[in-house]
Amino acid sequence: MKAPVQYGDEIAALAAYLQTQHCIPEDRLARIFSDLYKIRVAPATLASLIAKKADSMRVFADRVRELLSGTAVAVKHLDETGLRIAGKTRWLHMLCSTSLSHLRLGTGRGDIPSGLAGTIVHDCWPPYLALEAVEHGLCNAHLLPGVVLIRLRRRNTGVLAGLPGRLFQKDGDQDAQQAAQHANNRVDVM
Repeated sequence: MKAPVQYGDEIAALAAYLQTQHCIPEDRLARIFSDLYKIRVAPATLASLIAKKADSMRVFADRVRELLSGTAVAVKHLDETGLRIAGKTRWLHMLCSTSLSHLRLGTGRGDIPSGLAGTIVHDCWPPYLALEAVEHGLCNAHLLPGVVLIRLRRRNTGVLAGLPGRLFQKDGDQDAQQAAQHANNRVDVM
């Protein structure tokens, strides 16, 4: 039988999930569909299906960003990481809570979302600290290496037993407070 092939929503959803959640490129997705499901689909077709699925999710993604930016979510986390796409550096910006995540690809590292409210937890990067309409909290995962380094230099010893469990006591942990000192007392260690 010779006729154009049509792929349903299930194929598009699976392709979008495998690419976005598991970072599988279109050419490998085409092989996966062929190997596992005996479906021959061109990488360009997969790219088109994934783009259409992304467009259909735009309203949802915008609503997630709106919820995370405003006061509906009291505490949110900000981070960014650089990556190379087609030979160019791009920045993946993350804004999330315990139940919502919004990822956005940008051209610059400093492309911080506007209109944030509530408490933001971050890595002490100066542009985040410059945000004035929010409360600041520092991310333990980002502070931990600095605090460990301070303690190791101070004691000139190996990693101390039990160190991670007691690093970030809000009151009385001078090393954690020293690591956050440059935040001008506007930051709670969380």
